[in-house]
Order: sequence, then structure tokens, then C-alpha cells
Amino acid sequence: MKRSMLCLLCALLLLAPIFAHAQTDVVSQVMAPYFTIVDASDPTHAFYCKNADATAYPSSTIKILTCLIAIETCDLNETVTVSKNAASLPETHSLMGLKSGERIIVRDLLYGMMLASGNDAAIALAEHIGGSVVEFAVLMNERAAQLGMKNSHFVNPHGVHTTEQYTTAADMAILASYAIGNETFLEITGTIDYTVPANDVRKSKIELHSSNWLLGTGAERYYYEYAIGGKTGSSASQGKCLVTMAKRDGVTLVCCMFGLTEGGDITKRLQITFEDSKYLFEQVYENCYSTVSASDLGLDYSTELDAVSNCAEGEGALELRGDFAGQTVYLGNDIIDGVKLGSIEPSYTVTLDNNIAAPVEKGQSLGWVDCSLDGRTIFSGELVATRAVAEFVPTLEPTAIPTPTASPTLEPFATPTSAPVTAEQQESDSSALPAILIAAALAMVLCIMGLVVLILRKKRS
Repeated sequence: MKRSMLCLLCALLLLAPIFAHAQTDVVSQVMAPYFTIVDASDPTHAFYCKNADATAYPSSTIKILTCLIAIETCDLNETVTVSKNAASLPETHSLMGLKSGERIIVRDLLYGMMLASGNDAAIALAEHIGGSVVEFAVLMNERAAQLGMKNSHFVNPHGVHTTEQYTTAADMAILASYAIGNETFLEITGTIDYTVPANDVRKSKIELHSSNWLLGTGAERYYYEYAIGGKTGSSASQGKCLVTMAKRDGVTLVCCMFGLTEGGDITKRLQITFEDSKYLFEQVYENCYSTVSASDLGLDYSTELDAVSNCAEGEGALELRGDFAGQTVYLGNDIIDGVKLGSIEPSYTVTLDNNIAAPVEKGQSLGWVDCSLDGRTIFSGELVATRAVAEFVPTLEPTAIPTPTASPTLEPFATPTSAPVTAEQQESDSSALPAILIAAALAMVLCIMGLVVLILRKKRS
């Protein structure tokens, strides 16, 4: 095992210069002066980047932060009254098309801000949440600090250029990676078309269309099948910006690029940002991730069960093995290498069946196991018995049958008879009779005398 790990480490060291050259080659193909592409689950680690920590200007991509704050703060069906300030922006701004005094729900404003890049929608939301644009900017900076955006500062909700409002590609990658984890944000940013109904002030409906060509709203060559959202940005002085997100086989990538001022007119530069974003997504998915099985990673999970009941003494211990056969997962190559080398260890969650008792067959499922990396389940399978366990059947001892013995001979039952009366007994009985009669006669005389005495006493009285 140690020898194989050493060989793998040596191979990685030998391949390092080749990978570095390939990385340099990819970076050189991207025209934006500031960019980064990251895994949303680890936004501080860049696959490819250029000047990712240098100051850049976000333009309308900052609406990602405005959208996130609104989602976290408001009920989407809350009603917002559009102010004159929000509805009176000049046509040089990108607009949703709001009217002063109209009442519109937060949900419609979010779509108007993210799809049409409406600055009027951004101001309406900022005033509704913060009371004013200035106060809302305070909330923006507080939320950015909470997210770990250390090199950013914001002064308005829409991104209109000012030198006081700045960010970095790395900071925006942190923001976008967090935002894409919000289901409402994901739904909005991935929408292609949306209709805002008319109201009593604005008599016509508003048809909104996404400006993210990767979703298929532009020419076919810009369409990217794994794209799930993003936000465009543009400034006459600071050039084109683009923040995009893609998801393939459970892996979400975020690409941020800023400051493209070269490469042709504004339309040509817009095309380049989409082409380069698509190129970076393809390079990362193809070169930095691989599809592997549990056996490829050297994962062979087993656990010892010592509670099998209803089996012979000493047979209760049973090894269970996780069955991950036929499963594959899409992982970063650096993670794959870390698992193989043992520097990254997966965690396992086991669920056993209740009341596991013999008989158990070899290969029988007795539970479930999930294998996870950084909270993400990569394999799941049954826990199967590695051997059979027989049911315990108690052995019965033979019972001895007693030898029959001769029955005792019973004597015939004798009926008792009276003994004959002797002459002496007869003489004794006859001599006792006169005495009994005399005693009875005396008792009677005494009774008569007592009665006479009582009668005489009564007469005297």
C-alpha cells in the first residue's frame, strides 16, 4: 500500500510541470484582463484565473447582490410603490420600463432587474428595502462583508460606474457561488422569458428576455447545455463584464470576468465574453474533473456486526460490506488524488435493519450506507452479509422409558362383623336398668313438688 501511494505521488510530481503548462495555455486564451473560474462548493480555489484579486469594476453584475438581499429580506409578493426617482432615469440606463406611482410586486421587480438589467427596478427595490439608495448601499456592504468579500465596496444597487464602487473577480466568485445556492435566485437567473402584467398606472404588460446567451437567447454557437444562470454587465469606460454559472454531473462552476475593453466594438466584446466563458467551463469540466467508481478510489467499506440474534454461541459476529457496484461520481482530480493518497477521507453514515436475526444468507441486505465527501453524498449502497449465519436449533436429549414392574396382589376386602354378646354383658345390662328407672322417678317427684310450692306462694300473696 505504501509503495503504491509513493508511486502515485511520484507520478503527480512528474505531471505537475505538464499541468502548469496546460494551465498557462488556457489562461492565455482568455481575453478579459480579470477573471476566475471556481467550483461553487469551494469558491476560494481557482482552476484558472488572471488578476483575480486585482481591483475591477462590477457594472450590472452587482445586481446579483441586490437580488440576493431582496430575496433574503422581502416576501416575493410584497407590493412596492415605484418612486419618481426610480421611474425617471434617462434612457442611457438599461431599463425595465416602470412608471412613477405604479404598484408592483417584488417578484416582478427581481425579474426586471436580472433579465432586462433594469436600473429602475434596482432603485425601486433599494428604496423599498433600505429607504434610500444610500442606506441600501450600507446593507450591501454589510452583506458583502458577511460573505467574505474583503476587497469590495458598493455605493449603488445597479452598478452604474463610479470609482467608489469596486470589487475583484475573486470576490464576485464568492458572491455568485453563495447566491446560486438560493433556489429562488437560481430560478430567476435561469429564466429566459418572463411577462410582467399591466396595472392601473402602466397600461401595458412588459415582456422580459434574458441577456445571457449561454442559456440559448443568442446565436447557437454561444449556447452551453450546462449553463444555469448568470448576469451580464457593461460600462463604456470599464468594458464588458460577465458572471455565469454552469452545472454538470452535480458540479456547479462559477466564472467571473471583468474589464474587457479590447477585441472590437461593444457587440464583438460581448461575444468574446460568452465565448471565453463557455471555453473555460469546457476546459475545467474536461481537464479538472473525472468520472470514477468506488473501486477506482480504493473505497471498500465494511463494518462488523456483533448482534445477530437467534444463532449459535460464537456465531453472532458478522462482517457487512457496502455494495457500491455500478456507481460512478464526477469529482475534481485533486480530490480524487487526495482520496487515493489518504489525505482526504470520506465519511460514512450507516443505517442498520431492526432486529437482525438468523438465519442470514450470504449477500443478504441488512442495512444501508452513504459515503460522503465534504457533506456531498458520492456513493450509496446496501450493507450485505459476507457469510451465512445459521439459525440456532436446540438439541433435545432422549428420555429413558421406565421398565414395567409386576402389579401387587390385592387381598379381597373383608366386611367387618359384630362380635357375639357374652352372658356377663347381658347380666350387666339387665342389672343397670332398675337404677335408671328409680332416678327418673325421683326427678319427676322433685318437679311436681316444685310446682306445688309455686302455686301455694301465689295464693298467699
